Amino acid sequence: MFIDFKSTAGKARLAFVLSTVIGLAACGGGGSGGSNDDTGGGDPGNQPGNSDSGSINEQAATIQSEEDAKAGADAAVDSAHQAIIEEQAPDVGGLPTGASISTQSQQDWVMSLTTEYATQALSPTAAVTEVEGDCGGEARVNFNDSRSAYTVVYDNFCTTISQNETYVMDGVFEWFGYDNLETEWGYDFDYTVDYLGETRSYSGTYRCGDSSYQSCSYINNYEGRNGRQYRTENVSVYESNGAYEVDARVYDEELGYVDYEASDLVLCDGGYGFSAGFISIKDSSGNNVIRIDFSGCSSFTVTYNGVASSYNY
Repeated sequence: MFIDFKSTAGKARLAFVLSTVIGLAACGGGGSGGSNDDTGGGDPGNQPGNSDSGSINEQAATIQSEEDAKAGADAAVDSAHQAIIEEQAPDVGGLPTGASISTQSQQDWVMSLTTEYATQALSPTAAVTEVEGDCGGEARVNFNDSRSAYTVVYDNFCTTISQNETYVMDGVFEWFGYDNLETEWGYDFDYTVDYLGETRSYSGTYRCGDSSYQSCSYINNYEGRNGRQYRTENVSVYESNGAYEVDARVYDEELGYVDYEASDLVLCDGGYGFSAGFISIKDSSGNNVIRIDFSGCSSFTVTYNGVASSYNY
């Protein structure tokens, strides 16, 4: 099952999948509403707004020093790298019978996978509660007593993708509110991914305000290579002949947010960073105040106030 959550058709398909989950739960004699059952994920504490977003400075950054410029550059480099990696989502691998995943963003792939497992687990004919990855690990679906809420736990879940590369996921997804799509619903997530030699951590919430699916959004904090908390929004990624353009807003835990435009980025083979391209960064002034240039895979150059400084990844 492929669900493109950015399209109207994809949102309609998601509605069908969720209504199937709800209908199967009702047939099993379940009630409605959340539960504080340990395996249910229906705890009111897991509602939107109670993710790790409190650790992020929500204000626009004002770059006033070389230290600020370095922090803003680190945030943009990490954000652009993650945005590109997330667009390189796995194709088919380790899925239940009848499921298929087309190329899409990582978040959409994970949501589609998680929803499919829940649907399979509730099926009266399949009753799947554990799914093995095609190269190791497993995914487990746990429902509360009323089957009105559920969690999906990925335990070293491994799938093989193109060129024998593996994608390994560990973590928990807790769905809330899907028994009443007229109100807020979605899922909280906290997971790590090992892919292309990088380990990434993600935590946050995917939430929708009603059944129209027009207000759905990710609130996604993640930990950068330097241990700082980031969040990326308004992401646009375009690829042509192995070079990428990325536009986004990235929040740093202390600095606040900056907007950046990246052009001609070329990923380093088998490692982190870019071998070519540049990034322009705007702060609260609305002006381009930082430029980052890439010419190798060991360091990058940050220009601020006319002064260029080189930093290692």
